[in-house]
Amino acid sequence: MVAVRLRSCTNAARCVQCVAVFTASNWPTRAEVWHDSPSLFSDVIAKQTAGRGRDNPSLSLAYNNRGVAFKNRGTTDAALADFAEAIRINPEDSRGFVNRANLYFIRQDHVRARPDYDHAIALDPDNAIAFSNRGGLFANTGRLDTALVDFDRALELNPTSSTPCAAARLVLYTQAHFDRAFKDADRYVTLNRNADAFGLRAVIEQGLGRQRETKADFSAAIELDPRGGIYYRDRSVFYRQQGDRVRALQDARTARVLVVSIDSMYVRSLE
Repeated sequence: MVAVRLRSCTNAARCVQCVAVFTASNWPTRAEVWHDSPSLFSDVIAKQTAGRGRDNPSLSLAYNNRGVAFKNRGTTDAALADFAEAIRINPEDSRGFVNRANLYFIRQDHVRARPDYDHAIALDPDNAIAFSNRGGLFANTGRLDTALVDFDRALELNPTSSTPCAAARLVLYTQAHFDRAFKDADRYVTLNRNADAFGLRAVIEQGLGRQRETKADFSAAIELDPRGGIYYRDRSVFYRQQGDRVRALQDARTARVLVVSIDSMYVRSLE
């Protein structure tokens, strides 16, 4: 999977935008461990084409993998061409459709991404990744209730997956369903117990007015990831709401040192 850093935003509209980033994942490939992975898969494609012709089904996986390698390097046109060839060779394999949909999604081309996700799910109704990423697309386009249906289905198919769980929590947060959102956030902590999990739950607890729990979860996130500037930034906002301007300013300055985007007007208002 492509590594993602799940975060929430203090602005609800930005949270919806975040879902797109948080859930745009890919199938795992060996490409990630090779320095020159497109060349590696090009060699595989050349050898298999020479031996069995261009329509041999095993070529589909090689094109999928090379497409992911191209995408990871930012060569998106080449990636799209490889995903299209993978689909042509083996149209019954959902991976080509998911990979191409993910790339369209990253390009914010929702019109092309949606039918590819739909087709992948039609081919493989148990494809948790397709449901999770289509949920992100729905959230990104403001269809929050529909997004939650897909996120819930993704979790049913893969209960240990944290990405749809956290994404669903973000969607619920944008709808101000804090009680429901807390259940998702709490589950995320149970599944992961990492800094992001505690940071996410802290934001929800803050919305619920649970001051002691909010402070404890932000502190846990910072202890787990002392260089996680986003947690200092979010805790700064929490301290400011509590009227503790001294601590709010300390956290805001720390966040800035850790190269986290923070509004300069906000910092000046604390000084």
